[in-house]
Amino acid sequence: MKKEMSLNYKGGRSIDAKSVFLICALILIYCPFFYTEMIGNYVGDTAIQIRIGLDCLSSGRFIPTEIYSWHDGLSWLPHEIGWYYLVGIAYKLLGLAGIIGVAAAFNYSIAGIIFKKYSKTVHPLILVGIAAAARLLSFPNYIARPHLFSELALLLVIYVMLSEKSTLFKSIFFCGTTFLMAWFHGGMVPVLFAVFFVFVVIELVYKQFKNTLIYLASAAGAFLCSLLNPLGFDIWTYGFKQSANTGFWQINMEWAPKNFEIWETAGLKSSTRAR
Repeated sequence: MKKEMSLNYKGGRSIDAKSVFLICALILIYCPFFYTEMIGNYVGDTAIQIRIGLDCLSSGRFIPTEIYSWHDGLSWLPHEIGWYYLVGIAYKLLGLAGIIGVAAAFNYSIAGIIFKKYSKTVHPLILVGIAAAARLLSFPNYIARPHLFSELALLLVIYVMLSEKSTLFKSIFFCGTTFLMAWFHGGMVPVLFAVFFVFVVIELVYKQFKNTLIYLASAAGAFLCSLLNPLGFDIWTYGFKQSANTGFWQINMEWAPKNFEIWETAGLKSSTRAR
């Protein structure tokens, strides 16, 4: 290790200065104290998910019936039951701090994996710059909803599939991730399979037929794993049923127009004038 790239401490130990910089940047950029506006949106989906989790805990059973919809004709199903229990337990133990802690754990995990992946090949200033720019694209997201689990699961599958792990390990990992996805954000299971099949196609293109067969077998196993949830096969059809409800998309926040902050509006106006 080059001397100018390390920090020396007593006892002869040294720490890579670049690693220290990235760790500090990671902690600062994704600190929940900078995202209080998002945390204020816990009155929406997050609040009802906490309520469902608390109801399940207090009743001592999973609640599969439709009793929480706020919109006529909404095809609501508890396809995120694992998440309901997670935020319910977090809120029961630590209140709002517990929910913020759950969101922070997922955001830091997602960012940490990306930083780790590229820390040795990308200049640290570029990494930090991209991370700062991603703030404009709503990451990190401290609205504690199950999409955080989906983001982490999708990232982990891609990370593992691009790694040097064995084909068997990748296959087992995909099956396990699918099982968890069916519990925490079941509506996203088809998306997880779509990402996995991209790698299956790549194996076919490079004529790796043995790996392709193993991956196809693991996909069949993962499908069975996805059925091991309280809703069974409805996990697969939920997204299609919800998509067919046009009224739902009118009130869904992901499809709503972006609300620009004052500083964002000022920046856009300044850049337009500069041109």
